[in-house]
Amino acid sequence: MTLKRSPKSELLAQLRRGDRATIQVEEAALILEVGRNQAYQAVQRGDIPSLSMGRRKLVPVQPFLRMLDGGLC
Repeated sequence: MTLKRSPKSELLAQLRRGDRATIQVEEAALILEVGRNQAYQAVQRGDIPSLSMGRRKLVPVQPFLRMLDGGLC
């Protein structure tokens, strides 16, 4: 019997392998287990690192992982 990974753990595994440079704010919300609106508010406050591409917001993976590991206040 094999155990299925949750979408959150699968996404985190991809990020830790370095498969992606950025994620969408909605994906950061999934990892943080908060709602989409809460994640966008956190991006606006600077609590979640982000990049702006026109009107689109992206979360850079390496600073986000450092934040999760306690590297950013």
